[in-house]
Amino acid sequence: MPKELLFIRTDKEQIPDEHLNAFSEMSSQVGVNVTLKDISSNEDFDTCFTGQNKYVCLAGHGNNNSFGDKDEISINWSELGRRLCESGCFTHNAKILLYCCYGGIEEVSCCLLRECPDLYFIIGCATEINSIDMLNALNIFVYNMEINHKIGDKKAAHRSLYATGIPIRHYSRDEYNADTHEYECQKCKEYEQQNN
Repeated sequence: MPKELLFIRTDKEQIPDEHLNAFSEMSSQVGVNVTLKDISSNEDFDTCFTGQNKYVCLAGHGNNNSFGDKDEISINWSELGRRLCESGCFTHNAKILLYCCYGGIEEVSCCLLRECPDLYFIIGCATEINSIDMLNALNIFVYNMEINHKIGDKKAAHRSLYATGIPIRHYSRDEYNADTHEYECQKCKEYEQQNN
């Protein structure tokens, strides 16, 4: 049974159809079905989070405050995290792929994890990035998650980093807190302690 990947694109100029088609074709080769949702206005965020997806990919323009395009579409990361969580559009242990600039910085990824306690794993780039580089990095990640699934999400992310040289970072809730009986992201915990 194919696994599902929801690809939410806010910027067709930065992420052209050729890159999306290449990503979709490579994903299908490893048993992952890609569903595209193009966002043309902020209102589209109300209805784009659908299905039960192993992967949710947010593709567009990103900075430390928001996700969208360079002109009209913009949603702040905390609101995006809440909407993702409320939608229930991802399966248990889903992977959030941030196909945008600065998705891999603590400020962004930790915000999403904080706003949605059901999220487990996020991968993104820590700097400005172009589409073709992110396309290759995420193809390598998805390939390793599906073909070499026994290595786990952290090693798949490391392979993506090593294969491309792109500053890919990942965040996951993998530390069990015996006091709260919940899993926490150690990187985010340290980041929040340093910034509070």
